[in-house]
Amino acid sequence: MPVRFPKIPVEFRLMATRPYDGDTMSRRQLLWFRHAAVRPDPATPARAWPLTPEAREEALRLARSLPELLPPFSVVTSDERKAVETAEALCEVLGLGPAQVCDGLREVDRPWTDGDYRSVAREYLRTGASPGWEARDEVLSRISAALARYWRPEGTTIAVGHGLAISVWAADAVESLDAVQFWENLTFPDAWLFAEDGATLQRIAEPA
Repeated sequence: MPVRFPKIPVEFRLMATRPYDGDTMSRRQLLWFRHAAVRPDPATPARAWPLTPEAREEALRLARSLPELLPPFSVVTSDERKAVETAEALCEVLGLGPAQVCDGLREVDRPWTDGDYRSVAREYLRTGASPGWEARDEVLSRISAALARYWRPEGTTIAVGHGLAISVWAADAVESLDAVQFWENLTFPDAWLFAEDGATLQRIAEPA
C-alpha cells in the first residue's frame, strides 16, 4: 500500500500545493537535487559530514548531465555541509554565484542509530514517527516554508537537500507516492524534477 500522510494545513504548505494559476506554473520549475555521498562518522554530527573527494566529482558529473532547464536558475541548499558542498559543485557547473542557504531544507533530525539504520528509517517513513526523530509534520512545515520563500516565480529553482526530508515532502506533494520506495530508489547524488501542474516527480538525470 502506498504511504499517505495527512495533508498539513494549506497556509503552511509549499506554493506548489496551493491553488495557483496555470500561467505561473508554466513559468517555473522545482528541481530537487540530493547531496552526494559522505563517509558517516559517529564522532561528528551528521550536519558536519563533508563530501568525499569522489562524491564531489559525482556531483559535478550529475550536474553536467542535467537536461535543458527553464532559465533563469537559482540554487538554495540545506545548511548541512554535505549539501552546501554539493550546491557548490552545482553552481560551478551552472556558472552561478554562491547558493542561498536555508536551514529549513536540512535532513530529518534524528539520533545516531547503531545497527540496521535503514530498517529504522523505513519505519519512520511508514509511520511518520520514531523515538527521538523529528516529527513528520515539523519536517513538512519547515520545508514548505523554505520553498514558499525561495522557490522563484520564474525559471528553475534547484533545492539541494537530503533523502529522508525529500521523501517526506514528496509523499505529501505527490498523490499515491510510496515514501519508502521513493527513498530506497534514491542515489547519491540524485536529481528529480517536480511538475507543479500535475504534481509529479521524475528523475531527469541518471547518476554515473
